Amino acid sequence: MLTSPDCIHAEETLVLDQLPKRTCGKLEGKVRQPAEGWGLHFQEGQDFGILAGVVVIGLVASLVFAVLWAGVRGDVQGGFGVASYIVTAVAAFVALVVNRAGRVG
Repeated sequence: MLTSPDCIHAEETLVLDQLPKRTCGKLEGKVRQPAEGWGLHFQEGQDFGILAGVVVIGLVASLVFAVLWAGVRGDVQGGFGVASYIVTAVAAFVALVVNRAGRVG
């Protein structure tokens, strides 16, 4: 609907029904500030809380995997070797997401 608004039927109200609307008072804006009460306000950028959560989950998952591997197979070096690949994959994924988001804007 965003890329081809000509394709939307004239009676289609799906998107309009989901947008917040001001129901009382006059809409007044201030200089260099968004007017409150209509539409959407997008705040661009990375959500560092989610990125930090992904990193922490990856670290904890790799540590749990290494301990389980060492306990079941008796191979500490092999367990932490595989766990290091998990940490590297998570770090590469986060770097790719941040780099890609930087180019989009």
